[in-house]
Amino acid sequence: MISINLHKRIGGNKTESHFQLSFQSEDIIGITGPSGKGKTTFLKVIAGLVHCEKGEINFHDAVWLDQSSNIFLPPQKRNVGFIFQDYALFPNMTVIQNILFAKTDAFGEKELNKLIECFEIKPLLNQKVNTLSGGQKQRVAISRALVQLPNILLMDEPFSALDFRVKQKVIDYIKVYHQTFKIPLLINTHQIHELSVLTDKIYELNAEKLEVLESKKTAHHTGNVIRIDRQNQLMEVMVNNVHYTLPLKHNIEEGDSIQLSIE
Repeated sequence: MISINLHKRIGGNKTESHFQLSFQSEDIIGITGPSGKGKTTFLKVIAGLVHCEKGEINFHDAVWLDQSSNIFLPPQKRNVGFIFQDYALFPNMTVIQNILFAKTDAFGEKELNKLIECFEIKPLLNQKVNTLSGGQKQRVAISRALVQLPNILLMDEPFSALDFRVKQKVIDYIKVYHQTFKIPLLINTHQIHELSVLTDKIYELNAEKLEVLESKKTAHHTGNVIRIDRQNQLMEVMVNNVHYTLPLKHNIEEGDSIQLSIE
């Protein structure tokens, strides 16, 4: 069990925001909410990169933070994987050097080659990262965090620079990665449709506290097909202002209405 209970002032606010949640290693947790409310800060406190006014973080049997007992486990001892919005890559290194810098021996060569192929970064391996586009840097940043096999993976707007096709491939890989290595994931994004296809539970940061927005329950909805990618046999469907990327069904055209069962 991983339990987090934090109080933190965000920006110039006098009121403390309260972040409280508990989850298991097999869980993927999504966090959404308006900008400037502390979602990124919350992840940084978990990683030990930012201090909070008071709180506790218990990671299974280890105490990472207990302000009341003056316990603070430094970031380098937490083994947290962090995907930053600005990528935080080493600009003087090549793509493969960035990835291998973080790679643990437990993440084997076969799995590495699979990741490189899936993320479409093989042609980029010997390029310096400062020559890459934003989407390419994001794929490298995600790769570097995954090969670390961290205790927990914190993802801050991890798909914002990825195009429709590559985003779907990356999300599908992360699902399999999570099932294989049983590493808990916390994902912060404004794109709630990305959380709906990935996470077990979604929290919204609202009025200075985290509230459960959505849990996995099967529901039946009517959706509208708003985009079709025939090359990759995918379709984008909107349901209640939420976008879903799904395998393309036979005889479906843009503008069609379809019935979906959503967990």
